[in-house]
Amino acid sequence: MKLSKFNVMVTSPESPDKTVLFNTFHGRRLVIEKAEGNDTYNALDLFNKIESKQSLNEEELKDALQLKEIGVLLDDSDNERQIFDDWYVNKVQRGTGRLEVTVVLTMACNLRCPYCFEREQLDNSKHMPIDVAEKLISWIKQEVRAKAVKALGVTFFGGEPLMNKAVLFHMSRELKSFCAAYGIPYQADITTNGVLLTPQVVKQLREVGVNWAKVTIDGEECSHDTTRVTAHGRGSFQKIISNLELANADLQPGESPLLFLIRGNFTEETYASFAPLLDRLEKVSFRPYIGGVEFKPADEASVKETVNSDPLKAVEVPPSKKSSKCDTSCYDHSSIQKMIALREEGSKKGFASNNSFGSEPCAYYHGNKVTVGVDGSIYPCTAFIGNSLFTVGNIQDLKPRKQHNDNYEMWLSMRSWTDECYDCSFLPICGGGCRGKAVSEGHEWNAAVCEKNYFKEVAVAMAKDIVASHQ
Repeated sequence: MKLSKFNVMVTSPESPDKTVLFNTFHGRRLVIEKAEGNDTYNALDLFNKIESKQSLNEEELKDALQLKEIGVLLDDSDNERQIFDDWYVNKVQRGTGRLEVTVVLTMACNLRCPYCFEREQLDNSKHMPIDVAEKLISWIKQEVRAKAVKALGVTFFGGEPLMNKAVLFHMSRELKSFCAAYGIPYQADITTNGVLLTPQVVKQLREVGVNWAKVTIDGEECSHDTTRVTAHGRGSFQKIISNLELANADLQPGESPLLFLIRGNFTEETYASFAPLLDRLEKVSFRPYIGGVEFKPADEASVKETVNSDPLKAVEVPPSKKSSKCDTSCYDHSSIQKMIALREEGSKKGFASNNSFGSEPCAYYHGNKVTVGVDGSIYPCTAFIGNSLFTVGNIQDLKPRKQHNDNYEMWLSMRSWTDECYDCSFLPICGGGCRGKAVSEGHEWNAAVCEKNYFKEVAVAMAKDIVASHQ
């Protein structure tokens, strides 16, 4: 037997007698305690014997077979590289169990955030018209039937999607009814700045099946109101907090609430205001409806801005820009430490955090996760909204266009990782990194964007939480 390449083992700094094992391919997490005395052993001893090719006794072999069942160990003959490649093609690129569609309802917005990756398009007030929405509804239904989809997830996106709320309500109502009749679960969420999230709007969202709202709050009021401002320069903090306070006030017995994922984008100047925001969120009346918090550097948004601001520049890349190793990194050390510190502060207050590594690569790599623009154009992910050079189809086309076919084939054949990446324990949750980041920095589409340092540091933080919960 042999250890999986995708095992990550972290010893918690606070508890050196405990090691947390993450298997990033299977999503397994184990807490291993060091053995006490000479007549006992633990998994670490077993791993050492396996790596040194020592014979296993009966008890060790029994434990090894159990660890093999969950993917932590493999047979010597198993080709883990081929296993990964097969999984990537069949489960990631061509997976059909769940269809996830991000719907861009409008490019207009009522705020003018300085880091917004769509800010050059916010004044054109381009909404998805009802006829395109109807075609999109039909397209989604067709995809569900043709691919035997077992669950449908829809994210309403913008601009500010509530500036086209009539179409939002209509689409979600139709898709919710369709899924109920078809016998599959329907889950919908909205990415909103929260300014238009009035009690009446929230009630309608709940009625049409929207059960999550991702709301951005950039720190405490003094900080938030310097970045999340209206076209006239007014702050939006108090309006958002007021809306969230009233959001589920009319909830009836047995009715599902609208839950909130509170997001935020920090800079060097605004970072200090995020801990006070967590203090406030701990005490607000809508605390029971906060399903998680997620704070990231604001410069992540500028990646998408660069991708969309000059589409020709994005593809005119010299061959020399593609190397055999990772071409760029996702976050710098300072940003990672700030994210982890806010994650730990939120954890102390009982907030679930999405600032951790998940179980698979981002939406770009998934064939069953697409973004549809206001004109019906289909994109691999939100980073490329509005850039016609990156469309892989259009729901209005009777026949696919050659450019769309070419892009679709390139999308399906995308391999963003290098040969060296096969030896990285984080490959199954990275897949080569963010495509928006690669293109925005002048690299080819398939340039590797290394996220190893981020995952390594987050793994340590996660290990501390896991060990603490086992005390």
